[in-house]
Amino acid sequence: MKKKFITRGKYGTFLSLLVSSTLILGCTKSEKTSFDIKKVCVGHTCSLGVTPLDKTYLQGLVKDQLVSTVPYIKNDIKNSNLTWVGLRKYAGKYITDNKVLEAMHIPQCGDKDCNINSDPTAYIFPENIKTANVEVKGTIDIKNKTFDVDSFVDITFKNDLSAPTITDTCTGLTCDFKVSNIAAYKSTPVDLYWMSDNKTLGKSKSTSGNGSFSYTFTSDKTPVSITAYAETSDNNRSVDSNKLSVFAPEVTVTATASQSTVEEGKTITLTANATLPDGVTVKSYSWALQVVGKYLQVV
Repeated sequence: MKKKFITRGKYGTFLSLLVSSTLILGCTKSEKTSFDIKKVCVGHTCSLGVTPLDKTYLQGLVKDQLVSTVPYIKNDIKNSNLTWVGLRKYAGKYITDNKVLEAMHIPQCGDKDCNINSDPTAYIFPENIKTANVEVKGTIDIKNKTFDVDSFVDITFKNDLSAPTITDTCTGLTCDFKVSNIAAYKSTPVDLYWMSDNKTLGKSKSTSGNGSFSYTFTSDKTPVSITAYAETSDNNRSVDSNKLSVFAPEVTVTATASQSTVEEGKTITLTANATLPDGVTVKSYSWALQVVGKYLQVV
């Protein structure tokens, strides 16, 4: 930037130019460790975990500029001694069964025990509250150095996040999945996570292609269960969608009797015959009889 200063005196008018520029202090970098709380909620059930972050700053004249944020790898974190002090003010309860968290696709608790000191922990907040503010305090050892932790997270509960309703169309090994109630996410865009046996196949966005998702399987010999759930940008999740069974074998079962009529007190033999695809076997049959007029019918 150039500024002009005009000076008048007995010797006439002189024009002086003053050129100013930004002073660059080399490329001096500094690192700082901070701690964020990662929360994932399904309704009022939340998983809460501490994420140590390695932040790199570039020194500037007025303020340092953040140039990168990288989570520490698990092997760098040697020990933690944390207390979720912010949960003491809520009349909720810790989850005692990690299978509940697995069904919700949210992280399981540290040492598989959800309590005030576990990282992560999991907590069911009271249904009558709309927001919560949670603080965690303690220390974490990273690369043989101990850091103090005092972090907060604000939570806004969303119990009205609809579960997806999904359909499928398969051609060969490739299946196209769609969300039939995509309009439910018009005001609140979501990511849609597509799951099979608690494993993530991939994700799609409600704002792109109506949330549709395509996946190519490696085999059609084994039935595959597919579900999906929705997640907002602030980590609120829906419950699971309806369940689809992809590549479910088509089984035809017929039953025959050793004779069409039988006297009361006598015995007949019933035989079941199943038409099965390759690789499928029958473990057992279930029989039921119902009265139709004067006759017994096998169902």
